[in-house]
Amino acid sequence: MTVGSDGKPQIKEWGNVRPNTTAAISKSGTKQPAVDEILDEKAKTLKLVAEMPGIEKSDIKVNIADGVIDLTAERGERKYHCSVPLKYNVDENSAKASYANGILEVQLKVPEEKPKGKTIPVI
Repeated sequence: MTVGSDGKPQIKEWGNVRPNTTAAISKSGTKQPAVDEILDEKAKTLKLVAEMPGIEKSDIKVNIADGVIDLTAERGERKYHCSVPLKYNVDENSAKASYANGILEVQLKVPEEKPKGKTIPVI
C-alpha cells in the first residue's frame, strides 16, 4: 500500500485471488503465489521469491525452459501455480532453489553481456 499524491491510500493487489470472488478459486482450486524478482548486479544473480505457505519442500516443482520459470506446488487443498517470464538472460544450469517458512527462493546466475560483433584493429 502506498499513499498517492492526493493523500489517498492506493492498494496494489497481487495474485489471482480477489475479495468476493470465491468462484474463481473453487473452479480451478489453484492460487497464484506472489512472486518478486530481485536482481543483484554486483553478485550477477537473479533471485525469485515466491510465497507458498502450507506446503512442504517435496511438494514443489520448479521448471525452467525457454526463458520462463514454472512454479507448481500441491499439498491437500493447497495448490499453487505460476509461470514467470524472465526479464534477464540467465544460466539455467546455475539454478538453486530453497524453501523455508512458506517462502520459495530460486537463485540464478546472470552471465555478463559480451559485446556482439568483432573488434577489428586498424593498422
